[in-house]
Amino acid sequence: TRKEKILASEARRRKQNMTMNKAQLDHERKLMRDMHRKLNFLRNPRYAKRKPFEGIHIPSKQNLTSDNVAFKSNPPEIFFGDYEVGQVYEMDLELQNMNVNTRRVRLVPPTSKYFSVSDLQFPGSDCSGSVAPGMKCLCKIKFNPDSLGDYADKLTVHSELDRFEVPLLAHRLPPCLTLASELDCGAVLKGNRRAVEFECVNMGGPGRFRVVPADDFPDRVEPLDALDYVSIPPYTIKPETFALASEEKCLVTVVFAPHATGVMEREFVLMCDNLQTRTFQVTGLGTEVKVDLVKAGVLRLQPGHAPKDPLLFPFTIPGGETVETIRIMNSTATPLKFEWKMYVPPEAIPDTSGLPGAAPPKTPKKTAPRLQGPKTDKPFSVNMESGTLPARACTDFQVYFRPLQVASYTRLLRMFVDSQDHVMNADGHVQCDVLVTELGLS
Repeated sequence: TRKEKILASEARRRKQNMTMNKAQLDHERKLMRDMHRKLNFLRNPRYAKRKPFEGIHIPSKQNLTSDNVAFKSNPPEIFFGDYEVGQVYEMDLELQNMNVNTRRVRLVPPTSKYFSVSDLQFPGSDCSGSVAPGMKCLCKIKFNPDSLGDYADKLTVHSELDRFEVPLLAHRLPPCLTLASELDCGAVLKGNRRAVEFECVNMGGPGRFRVVPADDFPDRVEPLDALDYVSIPPYTIKPETFALASEEKCLVTVVFAPHATGVMEREFVLMCDNLQTRTFQVTGLGTEVKVDLVKAGVLRLQPGHAPKDPLLFPFTIPGGETVETIRIMNSTATPLKFEWKMYVPPEAIPDTSGLPGAAPPKTPKKTAPRLQGPKTDKPFSVNMESGTLPARACTDFQVYFRPLQVASYTRLLRMFVDSQDHVMNADGHVQCDVLVTELGLS
């Protein structure tokens, strides 16, 4: 029948499709893809490429919001960084309407007396307090400090949608001094005075300073006077007031005049014009002269014990030389200038009271040893007649005996030190006037 013939024909076509090889099948599929692909031609280079359409741009509404924010302040905070007492400083503050609708705004001024706010200036001649979208209103912030300290306050802005605060700040770069927290004046002999200088460099901002005793701060600080120094015995500090710019330096002089022995400490307060304070301590050691003879030849002595007998030199022929060593210990905490002086002892009066028919003995006059003059025979000498005794140390000296004739010699060797700091005579030499030890030479 006709239906059977159609089914047989379709079966033959399906059989032919199944017998097509793979290469033929791929070729047929490629032709089908090419038939469905869009044809692309190269653009004529004489025609420029069209730019895509971007639409209409409205800059005035680019940053506007319509939900929560109504106004924005410019700058976000008011900051004063360099100010002086007694001056008035001023800055502008802008408030811009960031909303898509016209809004009203009002200000709540700061609470402190150092900041004040002027009336708002609205755009044009509008005095209704309304600001159109994107427009700004202006006010001025004034700052009147009464010191160089830090200040902080706030300005509150109210609108129909929100409320925010504008910080009002004032801060100067504080000074930073390199002055140590403890000023050591060292050791000074009792009754003397010494001036020690300390360098002070300001590594921070400019400032003015004043030194006051710690016991008087802050209730008993006296007004400034013409004398530019402050004193707490045994210390005197000058200058009392000084001003330093950034990276500027000055010298602070401390005069130490101890009236007793021992460690002496005093506290001072350094006040700055920005209301900051700093405490520092001045220390020093009061001492007294303590020099002892601890060795004379082979004899060793305890400090504080003088030898009872003179230092005996052996028999020496005229023109010969004999050397003996003596040791001096300086127990003082400071170096001492010294000078050796040779004295001739008073001549002894012969005792004739035991001879028959002799007159009663005369009472000898007490005469002091006289200084050996330049024309006097000098059989004894010291290798170092003057110099400096180091602090807390021993120094050895050589005493020479050089006789010029056959005789018996007796001398008195005395050491004098300088108990005054930087005291000199007219010739420029240190005046040694304190006797510390003596030794007989025979």
